[in-house]
Amino acid sequence: SIPVRDVPEYYWRCLVYHEDRHIGGILNPFGIDLIGVLKIPYSTLKRSVALGRPSFGVGGSTLPMQLSRVIYKTPPRSDEGTFEKLRRKFSEWWLAPVIYQALTEGGDNTPLKAWAANHLWLAQRTGGSPLHGVEVTSRIVFGKEAKDLSIAEQFVLASAINKPIILLEGSERLNEVRLDRWRYIAEVRARTCAEKLIDDAEGQKQVLFDLVKLAGGPP
Repeated sequence: SIPVRDVPEYYWRCLVYHEDRHIGGILNPFGIDLIGVLKIPYSTLKRSVALGRPSFGVGGSTLPMQLSRVIYKTPPRSDEGTFEKLRRKFSEWWLAPVIYQALTEGGDNTPLKAWAANHLWLAQRTGGSPLHGVEVTSRIVFGKEAKDLSIAEQFVLASAINKPIILLEGSERLNEVRLDRWRYIAEVRARTCAEKLIDDAEGQKQVLFDLVKLAGGPP
């Protein structure tokens, strides 16, 4: 990660919309999304029926919960068992209120925004380390500093949370996954932010046009 002090405004807004839209409100006063927790029994039943075996469902992972994964290096794994996932979730629920309190002390969420901009995983390099933070990812993916990102580019990076950009080409299968993921980020998640967060019709039209151009493939 390369530290960034001034968090790009639309990056933060899109990030919150996708990952923690109830943050600081009555549904998420302490870094835990109550609606996300209540969805877990339903998603557990749905996944278990679909897989034909017990499988722990997913709930909303708030920004403080995701930061706890970064701090303690406990990201979700594809081979994670039901009890491992449950243990990890309980750990995140325990730590999230502490992280949220520490990063929003006195009602100032500037430290939370900085941590979210500097430490979340946004891209992965085949055979190498992932890129954390908006600054280094901006320089690698778009060839510019974070402060120079367009609104569309900010939306793309914010939408890569939990769907990290795959940087390098590889096998035919990897290339298919790489392009499909990029298009999903640009055409679905980033587009949603443009439609939901930009009120000015002309401004929204321009951002959507920029996203269409970006959706052709990762730089």
